[in-house]
Amino acid sequence: MGMNAFGEINRLTRISCPTIGVLTNVHPAHTEGVGDIAGVARAKGELIKALDHGAALVYNADDPWVARLAQDFRGPKLSFGLNAAAHLRATDRQTRGRQGQTARLSHAGQDWHLTLPVPGLHMLYNALAATAVGLSLGMTPGDTAAALKRFRPIHRRSQVETLASGVNLINDCYNANPGSMAMALGTLMELRDHGRAAAALGDMLELGLGAAADHRALGRLAARLGVEVLVVYGSFRQEVADGAVEAGLAPDRIFPVASRAEGARILRELLAPGDWLLVKGSRSMHMEGLIDHLES
Repeated sequence: MGMNAFGEINRLTRISCPTIGVLTNVHPAHTEGVGDIAGVARAKGELIKALDHGAALVYNADDPWVARLAQDFRGPKLSFGLNAAAHLRATDRQTRGRQGQTARLSHAGQDWHLTLPVPGLHMLYNALAATAVGLSLGMTPGDTAAALKRFRPIHRRSQVETLASGVNLINDCYNANPGSMAMALGTLMELRDHGRAAAALGDMLELGLGAAADHRALGRLAARLGVEVLVVYGSFRQEVADGAVEAGLAPDRIFPVASRAEGARILRELLAPGDWLLVKGSRSMHMEGLIDHLES
């Protein structure tokens, strides 16, 4: 369940009365309402305090904020992650381009193979969370693996497609925060094979007083990861551009635009068949409009 203020997860948990609570991660999102990342952790920690007696907790052992929150839970717990401390652990991750990824999962002395037909490390973490819930409900490892092999992403979340122009698109424009932007850019660089890596990024909203710094950091990250063409749209477009320049991306490869249509026009002129393009931004930025202009 989501939140953008204190008390919301507590209320929703008491309404829904879940028998299993899941803590996936703590990233700087909705900090406009909760102050900072410590506030995000406090707000998400409401789930633990509101769970009924006898409910179970599934949590990400690789996230230090989540692991700290889980220490206070006294009921049954099942952790997931890549590190050896996790109860459900993924090892030997292999990327398979747009076909997805594979990994070896282990839990309670059992090992099995996972084929996940979507790319991105964040999707592996999501699959681990789903597997942990399935195991908690009595599913077998084989049942969970078979279900995940059939998984398909929902609209505008890590969708990979090839446009009529031959440009490979990662449509992840449903929403964005600093953590999800980092994961999406990492996925772009994993998928990019022989073409160039481009990103069209909209504002990340509800970040409060740290918004300008967060957008500059986004620009620096994009440049350091190797993005070669950067289109930025929104009120913080100049901050993203400045960060990218600071990290070494040439200014003539950075395009702050005043409209989604302008961004699409620039990308149509610059990109060639085989190039890769990530499109992402907060929901109210409507970055799908840029994709619509690209395809028109």
